[in-house]
Amino acid sequence: MYYFDEKDVEPKEIMPGVFQQVLSGRDENEKLMMVRYVIKAGSIFPSHSHPHEQVGVMLEGEADFDIGGEKKHIGPGEGYSIPGNAEHGAVFTKDSVVIDVFHPPREDFIE
Repeated sequence: MYYFDEKDVEPKEIMPGVFQQVLSGRDENEKLMMVRYVIKAGSIFPSHSHPHEQVGVMLEGEADFDIGGEKKHIGPGEGYSIPGNAEHGAVFTKDSVVIDVFHPPREDFIE
């Protein structure tokens, strides 16, 4: 698949106030996965880890991130890079839109 449109992907509520759209990476030939999140203020991504590398950017909103014990407040235009297996989590202080890219694609996100 060469093109995608977020309007064609139904958002899935994966936890209270967190809506996920897997935009690319569902095809077995794709090596990267791009995911769009729409997140309500007050939502929490609990601390977790996975073997996949992850890079993200905050398009709208704000959140307090903790990656490997390093804490930072992230706002629009700011991003993060998370190595595989690093503990990470976030608390969203404003309604937010985030894009994350995973390598390799997250098998658990593919329906």
